[in-house]
Amino acid sequence: MKKLLLLIVVLLAVAYFTNPTLEDYSDFIAEDFNEESDDSIFGEEVGNLVGNLIAENATDREDYYIFSIYESDLMVEDVRYIGIFGMFFELE
Repeated sequence: MKKLLLLIVVLLAVAYFTNPTLEDYSDFIAEDFNEESDDSIFGEEVGNLVGNLIAENATDREDYYIFSIYESDLMVEDVRYIGIFGMFFELE
């Protein structure tokens, strides 16, 4: 029982310290934009700018300490991601 409790405490602590920030989300969006765009049209700098603009102006973050929910309004569609353990997963 003590081992299980210790494991839960350790997992919660790791989740807390690896909860992605808005800056992490901005980097994630920029990387995603760069992967989906044609490199001959958009450079990495444009992707970083787009990621920053979306994160700062079109994103709401709900921080639950061990994970965060990010909602971005991309005009064409709304996207929702959960950020946990330093990673992002799209929610439907």
